[in-house]
Amino acid sequence: MARAIARRLADGIGLKNNGVSFGNYHVLRENDRPAALLELGFLSNAKDEKIVRTEQYQRNAVVAIANGLADYFAGSASRV
Repeated sequence: MARAIARRLADGIGLKNNGVSFGNYHVLRENDRPAALLELGFLSNAKDEKIVRTEQYQRNAVVAIANGLADYFAGSASRV
């Protein structure tokens, strides 16, 4: 699922895509449903913060995430 979302985010939402990595995070480990932890920018970086705060960036991110989820679940349905 993370890869499907990352592919859509990489299509160009305005910030560098750092790819997918795996970690033993509580929010993911203790979840019994498909889950992904997304970092959509870093507020500690002035350039990122300026971009992240724009409505256009937020809309683009929402569309990319929704499309990534649709891609993932459409692929999952075809494998059932």
